[in-house]
Amino acid sequence: MTTFVGREQDLETVGRYFQDAAQGKGSVVFITGEAGIGKTTFINEFKARYVDAQTRLKESAAEFKRLQQPHHLAEAQLLHGQMLAAAGQNDKALPIMLKAKATFAKLGLKRLENEAERVISRMR
Repeated sequence: MTTFVGREQDLETVGRYFQDAAQGKGSVVFITGEAGIGKTTFINEFKARYVDAQTRLKESAAEFKRLQQPHHLAEAQLLHGQMLAAAGQNDKALPIMLKAKATFAKLGLKRLENEAERVISRMR
């Protein structure tokens, strides 16, 4: 069993975001860090403390090999839009996803552009 040490303040911060979301004020939280730093342990501890059986929690994992690439922000925007859409906030999600799609098109990233279009078309 992994021990959870030294991340209480971070856990409380994410917990406040989660409680705000339960009251209709949504957010996106990114848990990032080097391999082995404890991201999974942090998420498991968060779920144990804050998430009950009736709560739906949307999680996604991505690994960025080169963090400075221009399309990384667009990928995060696409994920943000998907999370907003899953929460029924299509009016907020659509502009974010269209911006991500435009970035992919500008960069010539056809696969990501097509993925964005597929996600957007499901909303319309």
